[in-house]
Amino acid sequence: MLIVGWSLGGHAVLNAARSLPSAAGLMIFGTPPIGRTSEGFSGFKALSPTVFTPAPSDAEIDAAIKSAFAPGFAPIPAFVGADFRNTDGAARGYLGANVQKGRIADEVEIVRNLKIPLAIVHGEEEQIVDLAYLQRLEAPTLWRKQVQLIAGAGHAPQWEKAAEFDAILDAFAASI
Repeated sequence: MLIVGWSLGGHAVLNAARSLPSAAGLMIFGTPPIGRTSEGFSGFKALSPTVFTPAPSDAEIDAAIKSAFAPGFAPIPAFVGADFRNTDGAARGYLGANVQKGRIADEVEIVRNLKIPLAIVHGEEEQIVDLAYLQRLEAPTLWRKQVQLIAGAGHAPQWEKAAEFDAILDAFAASI
């Protein structure tokens, strides 16, 4: 079984890794593993506070959504904004409050101790996650020993460059 997670879903995959004994591999993208050190959130280039805001304005939502795609990418799918607006604002607020209180798993440690292959995929035009952070992450089981880059993609490579993303996913699945 291969488990794949995007953005917050990638954090969920990392947090669940120990509870997935039948997983043959994990793939994350748009997900910088966070840690409990002073550098815990340094994997983010620009994390919009909107993602933790219970009742953001339409302008804040639109800016956050725009940052999730490569600069100039169009059209941004309408469902992205609808999904953001339909998310319970209390969930965003609760997430932010728990992060501020340090109620987070040490995902850096989880990655360091993984026993199964981990594929990390990254859009070269990513505006939220820092590639250099991912590249210096201690990840002994990192697939192909490097972060897999997708040219022309941002935070949503599965949407922006679907064929390239699918090729990486298929190759990873075939290798595990």
